[in-house]
Amino acid sequence: MLFLLRLFFRSLIALLLVLGLLLSQLLETSPKTALQWQPNPDYAREIFKKASEQTENKQDLSFDQAALNHIVNSLLNRYINSMTLVNFHDENYASVASSLQLPKKFYNYYLNVHFELHNHNKGLIISQLHIGNLTINQALSNRVVNHLLQHSFLRHYYHLGEEHIQAIAIKNHQLVASYALNSNATGFANANTIDPDLLAFYQQQVELATSKHNPTWRLSLADLFQPLFKLAYNRASKNPIAENIAIIYAISTYVNANDTPFYVAIKKPVSNKYQYPVFLYKRTDQAKHFMLSAVLTITGGAKLADIMGQEKELRDVQTSSGFSFIDLAADRAGMKFSERAISSPESARDLQRIMADIQDYRAFMPNVQDLPEKLNQAQFAQRFDVMGSKSYKALLQQMDDRINALPIYPKL
Repeated sequence: MLFLLRLFFRSLIALLLVLGLLLSQLLETSPKTALQWQPNPDYAREIFKKASEQTENKQDLSFDQAALNHIVNSLLNRYINSMTLVNFHDENYASVASSLQLPKKFYNYYLNVHFELHNHNKGLIISQLHIGNLTINQALSNRVVNHLLQHSFLRHYYHLGEEHIQAIAIKNHQLVASYALNSNATGFANANTIDPDLLAFYQQQVELATSKHNPTWRLSLADLFQPLFKLAYNRASKNPIAENIAIIYAISTYVNANDTPFYVAIKKPVSNKYQYPVFLYKRTDQAKHFMLSAVLTITGGAKLADIMGQEKELRDVQTSSGFSFIDLAADRAGMKFSERAISSPESARDLQRIMADIQDYRAFMPNVQDLPEKLNQAQFAQRFDVMGSKSYKALLQQMDDRINALPIYPKL
């Protein structure tokens, strides 16, 4: 018995020494890449502009060095203070240097990572991986990355990307991502162009509609949609798509209290004397999700809106708000609404006619209050395992079926 105890403690001490040695090689007291990143809205706006310029079933998005660095740092700095520099060296090779500041409980240590990216099949492969003072060979480094992608929280992002992105490669000093559009719309080519005069006009109409609202009652999203679309229908514009875009932007800036994403270029500030919370099924979060997704769909297409909606819920699963399929359903309904609003002049005009006579928000948003929400990471994993699983896709299909069942959305 005494021998076993000694063996246990000796093994424990040896393990701690190995871990200590490993940490001393991995962690450093200063960043090798200065932590000085600042967001630049112009890059994000350009990405969404590119995304809405084509309507083929398959589309390529190309990111030059500056844009790619902005995207990577935008994503990483949501979770950890960091700085990453991507450099393209030739047509199919890039180097990546990243410094991440660990949480304060690690006493101001940094993780400095450097590696190379090369084209491989329909994706990229890692080589020359350095973490701190530790060098990892190509075979082991890719096994480590694959393990993280399959068995850590990153697996959700991996499956989200796998679901939407068909191929990714380095070409001509750019990163090129190929993905399939999930829209049959034909009006996205110029959808990101907002007529400033029309926008100002419909912002005034939003103020007029809210001025007539009884503050003792909840302001429904339908209370804004109905009068504006009725006006658009009566105006009988030769460009109903432009009218619908202006309506969606004007209402979104009101619903989201001017918190329009920075990559959506609206230069005219919005000032409304009558600011009320806007509801769908007695909830303001659903109205906000619906309208934000509607704007994102117009700006960058339904595919990007879908990706960003799901990515938003992935971030929420790590916070007190949790993963909400109710919010996700509102996202997807907003996508469907915008596709209907701008897919063609005929569809845009027909939507104006229908929306002019709606009675309430049930015309464009189904009841999804029974869907699961506020799921933390453990609860999400228990019920759905991973984003992209059969049970997860089945629930997405269920909410899509409810949305598609509404008469306002044509059966494609």
